[in-house]
Amino acid sequence: FGVAIMGLGIHRRSFVEAAIYAAHRQQWGSRIDTYPLVRETLVDMLVDLEANMALTFECSAAARVAMDEEEGRLLRRILVPLAKMRATRSAVGAASQALEIHGGNGYMEDWPMARQFRDAQCHTIWEGTENILCLDVRRAMRGEAAHEALLARIERALDGAGSHAALGEAAEHVSVALKEGRQVVDHMLAAPDDLQLLHARRFSFLLADLVTGGLLLDEARFTLERDGDARKAVVATRFARQQLAHRRARGIFDDDRTALDHFENIVRYGRIAA
Repeated sequence: FGVAIMGLGIHRRSFVEAAIYAAHRQQWGSRIDTYPLVRETLVDMLVDLEANMALTFECSAAARVAMDEEEGRLLRRILVPLAKMRATRSAVGAASQALEIHGGNGYMEDWPMARQFRDAQCHTIWEGTENILCLDVRRAMRGEAAHEALLARIERALDGAGSHAALGEAAEHVSVALKEGRQVVDHMLAAPDDLQLLHARRFSFLLADLVTGGLLLDEARFTLERDGDARKAVVATRFARQQLAHRRARGIFDDDRTALDHFENIVRYGRIAA
């Protein structure tokens, strides 16, 4: 859990450094954060960060949000390796993207990103590599059926999101992915050991993205009901499109304008009317 938090810290620092640099660096007479490709990079860095925050923070909240003490224990049991795996791996990508936004300066040791990139890779190894974490997820599923608590948590998130039109698309993607996820669980439990081990990483990332989609629905519902703010709903929808939806031609035909139309409100934490 602690190393997952470290991954979040690297990811957050990488995003902040990239956003500040892009807001000041000028190319062809304009700030580079006015260009669509840079905007999409920054938006997706932050969407991924908020997704990993939702997943990691749920580890500490599991006992309070579960139906009973035992479900809370099982939920935390399987969430911790998933969060460590997802948060630290995403931090490597975020540090790499932030370094690239800085251009050649990003690679220099007297600029901040070289160390962030180096330290980010350390965290994927510290307290268990991805392979070890995937085996731990498998152990939690086979030995304690901890995945049932995870699936129940996603169901509750879907139930809560149902009354909000702003969450319709994201909830649909999570719902479809949940049905597929249940099928994958049954397949993994019945598969020979060597195939279970072969698919353990893909399976673990599938579970991580699935539960994260549900947790973002919960966060978005909360801000919609409390503040009438749809920013988190936009984040949840973007994440669901990117990680859970089956996209034709890698989403090119979707014409998703999130990074263009909501850049300022996402990156600068502005309010989006519901």
